Amino acid sequence: MTGPAKVLLVDDDETMYVIYRNRFQEAFGDSVTLDHCPQDKMLDEMLASEHYAVVILDQMLQNGTTGLDLVPTIRRFGHGSRILMNSGYGSEELAARAMEAGVDGYVLGHKENLDELVRTVETALDSHSCLEDIRMGIISESESPLHHRCDMLRRKVREKVSAVRR
Repeated sequence: MTGPAKVLLVDDDETMYVIYRNRFQEAFGDSVTLDHCPQDKMLDEMLASEHYAVVILDQMLQNGTTGLDLVPTIRRFGHGSRILMNSGYGSEELAARAMEAGVDGYVLGHKENLDELVRTVETALDSHSCLEDIRMGIISESESPLHHRCDMLRRKVREKVSAVRR
């Protein structure tokens, strides 16, 4: 991928976009750009026009749509975007449901947890880059530095999902 990595924030709160954009600029400089999708009905158009490495979803959107409702739309575009859920209304149960729905990461909180969000986005960008290399045949899946880490993370997610269901 050439140029800056593209990250999309789906959140109806303009203030959160400004806060995240400023924090991402501090953390990533010009290597990452953050776009804003303030309404879920704009998502199709934005995903059709750009290839986003990471999509960050707020769980509670104004019109009653949830971030989880948008996961199939993002996957349908087939860009291999890593999907992160970021919500101030979260719980372990929501995190488990998000993982079951195909979300790649979950960060609880908004402004209070910016450093964790930056670390999670950084990991998601690495994962996306690695998966792109595999897709393009540059490396094999077993050669991927994320291969063993992904297996470990999948096991941990399955364990958490099982624990929440009990």
